[in-house]
Amino acid sequence: MLMIMGSFMVLFQYQNDEADALPGRAVYRYFNGIIYGLNESNPDGRPSDFGLNVTGIMANGTMIGPFEAVINVTSGNFSVRVDVESHDTSQPWTFQLTDCYGWEEAGGGVVQVPNPSDWSPENVVNHTANGTLFYKKGTFGNLSFTVYNGSSGLPLEGVGFEFTYHPLHRSTMTGNYTDANGNVTFSNMQIGLDPGNLVMMRLIKGNFTYNDGNGTGIAYRPLVQGATSHYNLTINENPLVNSYSPPDGSTGITTSRIELPTVLFVQFRGPMDQSSIGVDTLFLREVGGQKVNISYQWPLSSLCRIQPDQDLKFNTTYEVFVSPRVKNETGSEPLWRSFSYRFTTELPNAVLRCHVYINGTTDPAPEGTMLRLQGRLPVYVDDGFYEFEDVPEGTHSIKVLGPTVGGVSEYLYYGNMVDDITVERGDVLEVPGLTVTKRPTRNATIRAQDEEGNPLMGVNITHQVTMESGLTDITGEVIFQEILAERDTGFRATLENYFPQTLTVPKGTGDAHVNVTLYEKDLPVLVKARSDFTMDLPGPDVPVDAVIQVDFKDPDGFALGMDPETINTDNLKIFDPEDAAVPLDIVTTPSDPSRYTLEPRDYLDYGTTYTLFISEQVASATGTNPLWRDFTLDFSTETLDPATIVGRVTLREKGVEGVKIDVLHHDSVIGTTETGYNGNYQISIEMNKFELFNVTVRANGNDLGLGTEVFGPISIIAGGSRNGSDITLSRLDDWFQVFYPVDSEGRMPVDGTITLTFRNALAHPDMDTFRRNFSLTSPSVDLNISLSEDSRSVFIKPLEPLDHDKFYTLSVSDFPEGEFYREMRDVNGTPALIRGEKIEIRTEFKPIEVILQTPSSGILSSVPVNIPVSLFFTNYSVDTELVEGALEFVEVDTGAPVEGIIYTWSNQDRNLEIDHDRLNGSTEYMVSLPAGKYGAGDASGARIRADFIVYFTTEPVLIPTLTVDDNWPASVETGSKAVITLSNPLGKPIRVAILIEEERGTSDFIEYANVTLSAAETDKQVTLDIEDLDTGEYLCRIRVYDPTSMTLLNEYPITLKVAEETSNPASSMLWVFIVIGIIVLLVIILAVYLMIQSRNRDIEEELQEEFECPECHHLVSSEDTVCPHCGAEFEEEAYKCPKCGSMLDPDDEECPECGYDFSDQEKMELEEEDEELDDMELDEEEEEMEELEDMELEEDEVEELDDEEED
Repeated sequence: MLMIMGSFMVLFQYQNDEADALPGRAVYRYFNGIIYGLNESNPDGRPSDFGLNVTGIMANGTMIGPFEAVINVTSGNFSVRVDVESHDTSQPWTFQLTDCYGWEEAGGGVVQVPNPSDWSPENVVNHTANGTLFYKKGTFGNLSFTVYNGSSGLPLEGVGFEFTYHPLHRSTMTGNYTDANGNVTFSNMQIGLDPGNLVMMRLIKGNFTYNDGNGTGIAYRPLVQGATSHYNLTINENPLVNSYSPPDGSTGITTSRIELPTVLFVQFRGPMDQSSIGVDTLFLREVGGQKVNISYQWPLSSLCRIQPDQDLKFNTTYEVFVSPRVKNETGSEPLWRSFSYRFTTELPNAVLRCHVYINGTTDPAPEGTMLRLQGRLPVYVDDGFYEFEDVPEGTHSIKVLGPTVGGVSEYLYYGNMVDDITVERGDVLEVPGLTVTKRPTRNATIRAQDEEGNPLMGVNITHQVTMESGLTDITGEVIFQEILAERDTGFRATLENYFPQTLTVPKGTGDAHVNVTLYEKDLPVLVKARSDFTMDLPGPDVPVDAVIQVDFKDPDGFALGMDPETINTDNLKIFDPEDAAVPLDIVTTPSDPSRYTLEPRDYLDYGTTYTLFISEQVASATGTNPLWRDFTLDFSTETLDPATIVGRVTLREKGVEGVKIDVLHHDSVIGTTETGYNGNYQISIEMNKFELFNVTVRANGNDLGLGTEVFGPISIIAGGSRNGSDITLSRLDDWFQVFYPVDSEGRMPVDGTITLTFRNALAHPDMDTFRRNFSLTSPSVDLNISLSEDSRSVFIKPLEPLDHDKFYTLSVSDFPEGEFYREMRDVNGTPALIRGEKIEIRTEFKPIEVILQTPSSGILSSVPVNIPVSLFFTNYSVDTELVEGALEFVEVDTGAPVEGIIYTWSNQDRNLEIDHDRLNGSTEYMVSLPAGKYGAGDASGARIRADFIVYFTTEPVLIPTLTVDDNWPASVETGSKAVITLSNPLGKPIRVAILIEEERGTSDFIEYANVTLSAAETDKQVTLDIEDLDTGEYLCRIRVYDPTSMTLLNEYPITLKVAEETSNPASSMLWVFIVIGIIVLLVIILAVYLMIQSRNRDIEEELQEEFECPECHHLVSSEDTVCPHCGAEFEEEAYKCPKCGSMLDPDDEECPECGYDFSDQEKMELEEEDEELDDMELDEEEEEMEELEDMELEEDEVEELDDEEED
């Protein structure tokens, strides 16, 4: 409704309404006025209850109040009371009066403000304005409309209107709606109320919305005075649903049931009751056909996705139908009619039919041939045919791939490619020209032979690509057909009890003939000779007193228990050079059924070659024969020839000749030579003693650009040979250096250049020959090789970039044995890089091997019980937690783990020492670590490839024993002492503790003695003070300990009886015994003194009457001039120094050669004798004193008894 503001102003002076208010101020003021024209007749459309109201009072733009207004519509009089307490009295008032529809302000006079003196200061003043407001009737026009349905274009009945500024004409008040023809007229609409005289209106129709293009839903039409203006309007039905997909009438829609939910959906205008959606209210059907089984998905409460149970048909029209019976979440039906839309599916993709033939024939491609359609994975053909379905429209290519054999792509056949295959949807095409071509082949004859060149029958030869295999015939030959002629072909030869071998049939034309040599495995027998030391056989200089130890092994190298019935002198023999059997005994090892010892009944002959024979008839405990032929082994016994040191000097496992070898003993050179062919050397050492210790062998290769290494120290024995004194040299640091760029991972870039720098300038008379010293392989790479101006540096540049992440080996002057003459030289004719070098670029992880260091892997029997187990992990540091978690150390028989395990790591976590509690003696133990990944740090992928298992047997532990002397009292009187004699028959140091029950029949013991017996003490007496024991029987425990570890070794229980003490009435007898004891003691002392004097005289006579023969070293009389033992003649009065052996004059008191003082010797010997006698005397005196004390105690006790009797 448009509001017309009629305004007039009046100024007031204020008077207070209350006595205590401020002077000149009033709380209320009243204004009275009149409005003319309201009593005229009403215009059409004006209601009978016309009213007028004051909507606001303004004072200087600021609303004041509150106010109360009373208006007489009939007379036009009105009265307003205003609360003016806060009003500025100098400001006028403005009244805003509500207009009446159909009337407009006609103007009026200005309100006259009275003189302020007219206002009464004492009471409320009523003031009447001297001006009036006038209203007059407005002007009018008519509007008529025809409304159409925007969807159908037909007139729409029942459309109502809302007018913003003409509320009395609204359809809701007048009931004025469009008729069946869409027509409606609105009359007497006042002009001038709408801005711009454009009547603002809204069209109202359920489920319809008017849109005039401005997005507001409001229509604007002009109103003409005194005329009827007609307009056509169109309104559109609201969408039944918010959105749907695909659009109605769409074509080319996918048929995939998986993809359809993304394009096939209905989104309602609000959240829905999903239970109302079903096969009867929302369904999919072929137009003119059946419904399609579907399921519903609700990603949103208003969004229903439709998924068919199976793919739709190609090129078919479908309809989605929604019933008006669907309900929203409030239970109402949001659709006022049914809703449906249609779409048509896509045409099917093309089909390609492919026949593949062997080139030049109509034969189908061989099995394993594949086709690869561009953008797809390869597929196998079936009898040369394959049909590609669902090929999208466009241009495609097909590649034929020959069969892959043994991982080699297109090994025997290779295929072609057909391009530019253009298809459209619905096409079915035959693809021509698809073929495979066979590569050139030839036949190969492979002959297998043994080390002597004899043919081997039954050898399995396997093609390493096709895995085709065949067995050699009696001639050792087998023939393979269709071997590729254009490349090398690898084969593998295997035969039981022989090491497998690989061989290569090289590429070429014509039939090939290749030989392969197989080497027999060693028989599973380990033979050693045992004497003062153990040595592996075969070996020279076997001690003549040695016994032969035979260990049988299974194929994996583990101990193999044997059937003792077959281990006899018929199957195990030792033959002398005349093929006579040596008499011997075969001794079994109870703890190890795989080990037997052959003990000759007499010493073997020196310098003789014997043959050990083991028949293949020996059998294992399970009845199998581990030997596939008789075992024979020749060994030679020791001689007393000069000692020989044999060894080999190598570099990179290749023998190096021309290296100077020096043998040193205490820094003195005792032998020298140079290495010969293949780096071998043998030095014969003239021995001045039967055995030399701390001998070292020094190899000096400085002249060849090699370092100096020392082997040893070793000991050599006269007549013996020290084999295996092998020395490995390394190259001098500045002799040869390799440089190439590396990245942060230490790997060379694929386009890097390798620079080799030598100390000396290189000779290169023929560059072609010179370049043959260098190769980069795995795979082989073509190189550009050039020299620096000073000929000291070689630059190696691959012609093509190297492959990424490959292992390459740079070989520099690396030739096999027999071709060392080809090694490059420097300008002085010296080998520039003797035995060559191989430089690995980007190597793989090496396998971690576990090496048993202690106990020695060669000596796994009689292992000390307290030796720690030491393991060494090769190549890389290991993850200590993984190793400790997986390692097992158990007793074999019981499976019990070893106690007290302590792991100690060193050498960057490569050495592991396992400390443990003392092991049991004569017991087999197992240390094992399963295969797996154990590397640490950057080498975390390094593996132990095979289970590590080692068995060893501990040494027999001799438990020291002792015996108690037969004089141990069966009964001891209370208050006395007991003496026990301990015997130590084994002669090993022991510690003995003697414990007696604290009280009879209890388990509490008191230690009465704790003594140590040295190895030299075979027995010892121990006195026990048992005065505190009451009468009765007591259990006595004698415990034997290891004095070092205090480990309990043995225990002996003995019963001790304590009896009542007997009285001694004849106390005088005690003094008799004391006197007799003193006399005996004096006699002993006198006897000892006489014995010492006699001994001194004997020593003097012995020194004067005997001396040592300088030839045979026997003692002879000083009166002899000829040795009665060897016949040597002596100079008169001559004898030999006992210290250095020099001949002396009998009158000499000191040796002129070594300064030995014979008088000192005599004094020392006499002093030692005196000390021994003194010790004996002291011991005897102590024993006598103890006896006297005991006697005194007894005497005191006798006196006490006498006193008691007198009392």
